[in-house]
Amino acid sequence: RPVSPPADRGAGGEVGRDLWHAASPDGRAVALATTEFLRRALSQDLRSDTAPDGTALDVIAPGEEFVDGFLVTVPVGPWMPEWHLVVRPLDQGLFDASATRQIQAYVLVGMLVIVVFVLVALLALRWVGRQLHLTRLKNDLLSTVSHELRTPLASMRLLLDTLLMAEPSAEARGAGAAAGDDEPPLELPPERRREYLQMISAENARLSRLVESFLTFSKLDRRDHRFARRDVDPRIPAEDAAAAVADRFRAAGCALESTVDGDLPDLVADPESLTTALVNLLDNACKYSDPGAAGGEDGLTLDGPARPVDRTVSLRLYRDGRRVAYAVSDTGIGIPRAELGRIFNRFYQVDQRLQRRTDGTGLGLAIVKAIAEAHRGTVSVDSELGEGSTFTLRIPIQGA
Repeated sequence: RPVSPPADRGAGGEVGRDLWHAASPDGRAVALATTEFLRRALSQDLRSDTAPDGTALDVIAPGEEFVDGFLVTVPVGPWMPEWHLVVRPLDQGLFDASATRQIQAYVLVGMLVIVVFVLVALLALRWVGRQLHLTRLKNDLLSTVSHELRTPLASMRLLLDTLLMAEPSAEARGAGAAAGDDEPPLELPPERRREYLQMISAENARLSRLVESFLTFSKLDRRDHRFARRDVDPRIPAEDAAAAVADRFRAAGCALESTVDGDLPDLVADPESLTTALVNLLDNACKYSDPGAAGGEDGLTLDGPARPVDRTVSLRLYRDGRRVAYAVSDTGIGIPRAELGRIFNRFYQVDQRLQRRTDGTGLGLAIVKAIAEAHRGTVSVDSELGEGSTFTLRIPIQGA
């Protein structure tokens, strides 16, 4: 039976409280033992067991207080109720240091978890922001395309309907005579007819430029455009760009002045791409130099009959350190300082009104910036509101 303390008085007379007894199952044999004897007996039995490194085992009798700093305690067994084995460290300092390291490890793990959560939250916010940005770009694209396509298409349709009304077919004339319709058909003089055809041609060219801008920017944005870099005279792209805008400048009443400062070294560049960038800069300079672009009665038309020259755009080539600079200047409406940091963004236009005085998709300067960066160059702007603007495209020279 379990070891238990005897009553204060037993068969043997007075028995101390430090005395324990155990009886056989049939109760015919009784063993008496002191607490110290049981402690030594248990300690000898535990010597064969290996305690963890740096620890010792103690036996705690019922009623005794547990030692300070113990690691773990377990009951001895059902045959010795209320007796416990205690595992304690041999060196409390080592135990405290180990506990401190463990706490530091827990704190470090907690901090890492927090950092991971913060990073995941930032990535999620960035992804959401990117999705919102893409949605905004898609909306801007749809709005720009619908606006820019609707205007020339409506103009072309109106002009074509007018021309068709001026020349009814033979079947229409016969049907009108049979119905007794004596109203004469619309008559257009040859000079007015030619003017309408020129306006249709101008709107067609405008649509072509619009589609070309979208295709060019799409290739640049997808990194799908292949640049045929080679040694090129920097004057060649400027001459090609001037020739490309000559008709539009003449129709808009805009003069182009080109100057070259000294001998310029060759560039390693794609001349067609540089020509495209310069054409965009020259087009913008001509459009926003027009009085109509600042709020006049008529907007700018870059094609059609020639107009008297009333403004000038300058194109200057010069060397700027290890780069060649193309500076396109105008004396037009200028750009507000608050808008200078955003004009190179895709689809962005300073004039956000639906009824703008000038046409455009907001992609011209974005294309110029993409071409400049592809050549490891830069594009910058210097502008004063009401005094004009200067856009400078800088391309590294050969070997730079």
